[in-house]
Amino acid sequence: MRRHYRLLLWFALTLIALPLLLAAGVYIAANTAAGRGWIERITADLTHGNVQLTGLDGHFPEQLLLERLELRDPQGLWLSIEGVKLQWSPWGLLSDRADVAVLSAAHLDMPRSPAYPSNHQPSGPHHWPQVRVDRLEIGRADLGAPLTGSAVAFELKGSGVWVSLEQAALRLEARRLDAVPSVYRASAQFDAQRLEAQLDLQEDAEGPLAHLMQVPDIGALSIHLSLSGPREAVKTTLTVKAGALRADANGTLDAHTGAATLGLVLDADAMSPRPGIAWKRVHLQGQWQGA
Repeated sequence: MRRHYRLLLWFALTLIALPLLLAAGVYIAANTAAGRGWIERITADLTHGNVQLTGLDGHFPEQLLLERLELRDPQGLWLSIEGVKLQWSPWGLLSDRADVAVLSAAHLDMPRSPAYPSNHQPSGPHHWPQVRVDRLEIGRADLGAPLTGSAVAFELKGSGVWVSLEQAALRLEARRLDAVPSVYRASAQFDAQRLEAQLDLQEDAEGPLAHLMQVPDIGALSIHLSLSGPREAVKTTLTVKAGALRADANGTLDAHTGAATLGLVLDADAMSPRPGIAWKRVHLQGQWQGA
């Protein structure tokens, strides 16, 4: 009988020790040149060459450096990132949390959107851990003409805390490096009770935002949006300038239902509904019921 207990004890200890030994082996290997080379090769093998890592360095797993990351689809290379730096605390994953101090890249190049097979269906709902990013930086992000109408280059900075769809605090700023002035800023902080958000976008004529909105000939564009207040009555202020057109909206929005009470003013210096009839300002007041 005692022998059976000893066998069960050794079996239990083996089950506990084996994952620890494997983790220790990965930790040691990933902090050697040979181990990093193996990680690069096995990543390429497991993804059939669709994910390529080059120049993996740093101290695994808290401080990682990567010289180059490449992502490929059936049409070829669609994304490359150079000079990647990640400083984070992976141990937070044990409590369903990811704490990232720095996530940065020197250069991101995305000439087109990915073209993966469309027959892949998600197996079920995804669960995301709580994520905190103290500093997100991309020194230069080049986006190709298929994405933005014409090739553009951005500098990107941001930070954020993501708890759930009901609670988050995010900040993002992008500035074009090849056109001035062109600035894109967005910030939002919300929980189950309140919503605070600010959006400021400004770009010259034929900019990437106008292309994404499928109105490339609209002219210089600026959008300023402010949301503030309890979710059931969010004070809303919106100003849009697009070429000769200016639109101002003020009112309240129910973030739970989507219902809104807004007053809208349209002001156009160079617009006319019919030849020979000039008009400048239109006032609209109404209520919109959410779905």
